[in-house]
Amino acid sequence: MDDVQTEIESGGYGDDPWKDYPALRALLKERKDWDSDFPSPFLITVEECQAKGRQCVEVSNMTLGPRMAETGEVFDAFHSVWKEENEPLIIKKQQLEESFWNSKVPNILNHTWERPLIKHVIMAYGVDIHTEVAYGYKKKNVKDQGKSKEEGDGVPNLDRIIWEEANGELLAEEMDVARSSLTELLIKKRRKRERLKKGSLEHSGDGSVPYLSLAWAHTWLLHAARAILHSGSFTRNPLEDIQVSYRPKGAMAWEKGLPPKRAEPVDEKKRVGESDTGTNHPHGTKYKPEMHRYHSVGMSRTTGIEYTTTVIEAIGVEHKETTRNYDILAAVFTDVLRNMHDDFGLV
Repeated sequence: MDDVQTEIESGGYGDDPWKDYPALRALLKERKDWDSDFPSPFLITVEECQAKGRQCVEVSNMTLGPRMAETGEVFDAFHSVWKEENEPLIIKKQQLEESFWNSKVPNILNHTWERPLIKHVIMAYGVDIHTEVAYGYKKKNVKDQGKSKEEGDGVPNLDRIIWEEANGELLAEEMDVARSSLTELLIKKRRKRERLKKGSLEHSGDGSVPYLSLAWAHTWLLHAARAILHSGSFTRNPLEDIQVSYRPKGAMAWEKGLPPKRAEPVDEKKRVGESDTGTNHPHGTKYKPEMHRYHSVGMSRTTGIEYTTTVIEAIGVEHKETTRNYDILAAVFTDVLRNMHDDFGLV
C-alpha cells in the first residue's frame, strides 16, 4: 500500500492527514511492529549467584521474537536453559510441526492477513483494557561451597510481565515480591506496576490480544481506496473515502468524526483487583460504552461487486464483553442491516 500512502501525504490535505486514523498511521506510515515498544515478546535472563541466591550477577540474556514463536524455536531456547524431565517443550515443538508446519493446510502466519473474500466484513472489538504483551523469565545458577548447582530447573520462572495500558502506555510488573512476615505471605498482595514509557500506539488491547493485532483490520479499510486508485479514477485523499464516526459514552446517536479528546488512561488506583478486566458489568449488560466506527465502501476490480468494511472499537471493553453486550451487538447488526438494505432494498 505504499502507493496509497504517497497519495495521502502528497495531496496537501492539511498538516496531518492522519489525525483521525491513528491505527492506519501506525501500521501504514510508521510501520509499527512487535519490536517497536519493547525488545521482544520473550526475554530470558541467566544469573550466577552466591549461596542462598544473594549477590547475583547477570551472565547472559536472550530475546525471542515473534518469528521464533511461530517456528517453534522458542521451545528450543527455553529447553536450552531449563532442563525439564522428559523434555516436554521439545515434544510440544514436535506437535506444533506435525499439526501446523507439516500439515496439508498452508501456514497462515507466514504472511500478513489480507481482507477476507467476503462481501461485507464487520470487525468489532474492545480496546483500552490492560493487556499482557511481553514476558521476562529468569534463571539463577547458585554456587554452593565451591560446587555449582542449578536452582529452578524443571519449570521456567516468570520474572516480569509487560502490560499495555489505555492509550498505549507500557508498564512492567515484577513477579518476585519479597514478603517480610508470615502475614504478608498469607495475604494476596497486588504487585506494583512500574511505568516504562508512553507507547507508540493509540490504544491498548482488549485484555487478551495486543492492540497491534486488533488494529490490523484498519488496513482493510483501504482496500476500497486501492481499488479506486487502480481504476484510474483516484483524484483525492483515499482517507476521505473512509466514513469516521463515534458515539459518546451512554449516548444513542452517532456523530461524525472522532471525539476531540481521547479516552483517558485508566487510573491504577481505581482498579478493583488484579483479575479485574475494567468492565464490571453483568452478562447481557446494556452498558453503553464510547465507540469509534470506521466504514469504507469499494468495488471489486474483477467482478464489479460492491463490498464494505467496518471496524468498530469499543472503549474500555474486554474481549468477551464484545459478544454479550447488547449495545455493541446492536451497533454491529445496524451495519449488517444497512448492508442488506443496500444489497436488496430491504428496510
